[in-house]
Amino acid sequence: MESDKFKLGLFLLLTFVIACFLFVAFGLFDYGQKKVQIVTLLEESVQGLEVGSTVQLRGVPIGRVKDITISMKDKLIRVDMEIDIDKVRMQALGGEVETEVTEENFYHMIKNEISMGLCAQIQMTGITGGKSIGFDYASKNVKFKDYATPGFNADGVFYIPSRPSAMIDLQNRLFSTLEKVAAIDFKGISERTEKLLTSAEKLVANPELASAITNLDDLTDELNKTVSSLNKTLTPERIDALTKDTRDTLLATKKMVETLQQEIEKAKFDKTTESIRFAGDTIADNRRLIQDSLIRFSSALDRLNELLQMIDENPQSFINGKKE
Repeated sequence: MESDKFKLGLFLLLTFVIACFLFVAFGLFDYGQKKVQIVTLLEESVQGLEVGSTVQLRGVPIGRVKDITISMKDKLIRVDMEIDIDKVRMQALGGEVETEVTEENFYHMIKNEISMGLCAQIQMTGITGGKSIGFDYASKNVKFKDYATPGFNADGVFYIPSRPSAMIDLQNRLFSTLEKVAAIDFKGISERTEKLLTSAEKLVANPELASAITNLDDLTDELNKTVSSLNKTLTPERIDALTKDTRDTLLATKKMVETLQQEIEKAKFDKTTESIRFAGDTIADNRRLIQDSLIRFSSALDRLNELLQMIDENPQSFINGKKE
């Protein structure tokens, strides 16, 4: 009798354990929670991702993978997810605004977040190779492939865009870099460099180039000597004096010409004796002005003549400078 009671108790215990296992395995403990369905499409391999894998939003578990299928037409993998909206709130703290999310405003909120870069991505869950689906925000320069329209589609499913996992993204970048490196014509660069070095060696070894460089150095020395001699011979004082005399002479000549022109114009319109007499007086004044101008001009010519005579008697002085 006692043996039958023991067997009955053991049977009930095993039945309870099996029931608990079935509840956990099939997620029956989640019954009664508010769920919404979201779908994403992937190109990469989903090995390690299984039905029941966690769906996270910035590391917070908010749901699980409900189904994984593949389309043989476009080779896209469809991942159906079941999201527990009780895990999502409108804001962290309560207040006048409702903190809990309903199914309707959840979809509205997620669609708005998608416009700000929210997307799905496969993530590693450990070193064992397990994977999960993570929701996070991509940078503004990331462009998603338009597998479907974000939000509700014609078949009634809510689609969220996806981007490659970190490993696939790194692999794509590596392949892209290797392709760019492979496109470089190293052989052509090597050949052109070798030709350039050979041409440079021939140019440096050319005796005509060495002679031209030597002649250029000599010419530079002579030019420096000539400039130095000119600086000694044509001192600033001498140049200023010649310039001043010449300028004064030209100004006096210009003034004389202007005066004569004015008097000639007056003579054309006024032919009276008084005008002729006045013109005669003016000519007399201009004669004195011309004489002064000629004297100044003669002085300037004397200075120029002195310089030319010095150069004629001793041409080296123009280069070496006048000896003291």
